Amino acid sequence: MNTKLLQSAEDIHARFPHIPTNEISQISDFNKRFRFGVSQEMLDYLEKDEHGVPLRSDPLAQLFWPFPDLLTAKAPSAYDPLWDNWEMPGDFPIPGNWAWQWKYTDRILHRSFGCEQKCLHCFETIRVLDKNGQKKPRPQDWSEGLTFIRAHSKISEVIFSGGEPLVVPDSLLEQRFADVRSIPHVRIIRIHTAKGIHDTDRFSDSFTALCKKFSVTEIAFHILHPRQVTPRFIAAMERLARGCGSVIRLAHIPILRGVNDDTEVLKELCTRLVECGVRPYYFLHSMPGTLGARRWRLSVSRMADVVRPIIGRGFSHMRAPEAIIVSRGGKKTIPMERNTFLMDRTYERETVWAIDGTMPDLDSFGWTNGDDWFGYSFSKNQFIGTPDFIYTKFRDKPVIVFKNWKGKWEMYPDVSD
Repeated sequence: MNTKLLQSAEDIHARFPHIPTNEISQISDFNKRFRFGVSQEMLDYLEKDEHGVPLRSDPLAQLFWPFPDLLTAKAPSAYDPLWDNWEMPGDFPIPGNWAWQWKYTDRILHRSFGCEQKCLHCFETIRVLDKNGQKKPRPQDWSEGLTFIRAHSKISEVIFSGGEPLVVPDSLLEQRFADVRSIPHVRIIRIHTAKGIHDTDRFSDSFTALCKKFSVTEIAFHILHPRQVTPRFIAAMERLARGCGSVIRLAHIPILRGVNDDTEVLKELCTRLVECGVRPYYFLHSMPGTLGARRWRLSVSRMADVVRPIIGRGFSHMRAPEAIIVSRGGKKTIPMERNTFLMDRTYERETVWAIDGTMPDLDSFGWTNGDDWFGYSFSKNQFIGTPDFIYTKFRDKPVIVFKNWKGKWEMYPDVSD
């Protein structure tokens, strides 16, 4: 089996010489600015033509294979012109250091700047794959972060995230795990990775030994579809169970239009994950600032409709993740109920952080006579959703207005189906 990672137009042309020259040229132009990579494991679960080339009709292939027409897709501006998702300046407490993000009081995120794949749904794609990006790693980033953690005793968790945290060798991981474990008030180490759908060999016996040696608490796998629970994925989960049985294995599942926005597909995915010892943990609404946002984002209400039969008691709770959005202020659970209601007048006088930086009154987001939302009609100033999660519009665009974990109102860009 050819296991070479395809990382350039030249690699693709050498592997598939029949692909038209103009397509290879377009891939080459894209590669001048953006990195990408396709592994053999990815090719194995994608639908392919008689030459082994991924089919344009396969939604999974569209996410990972460099089809020229998808490479040039533009993402809508979300919070700023750089397409950043929830990267607010206040979340980065070390000046000039973009590797450490501190949003929640008790945990801090170390963000890798490396990744070998191109996943059009990933909210970190721009930062880690853009060769011209402004947020670059620096040699002192790691040591600065350790100093910061030592000075803040409330931090009890360190999360290794991406990019892709497992692109570094085990020797570097061992040093980093040792550094973190040298801080007495850090009790939990977590890893968030997409290697489970790209490179399961990364979960080797030596890696699992490291997890055991340094008591890694949790590994969360990004996964989308039942096809990605391959024999190699299952074997990797068995290695982790044998080598470090105490590590909690979770799955983060983005919900994408036309890819996995189907209740039965998600039920099958959740069941296959549980069968190999992985607990489905999050259903993630696709974030606004991604390369594939225009194509794959579905509305929050549509996502709720898809996952409601899974989250409800009609499906085993062990296999049912929490449905969330991820916004400026952090994560928010998507309620499965939607109601029309009136708001207490004192409540309505609260203000909302809007995506343009203004602070409009909450009262301005009620629906009035003549408004229409997915077939609902309104006779007076009413709200739809729940008292802390409101479906509404801002400047004629669909948005969610919700109360975040700090008790503040903020806005999340939604889409129309």
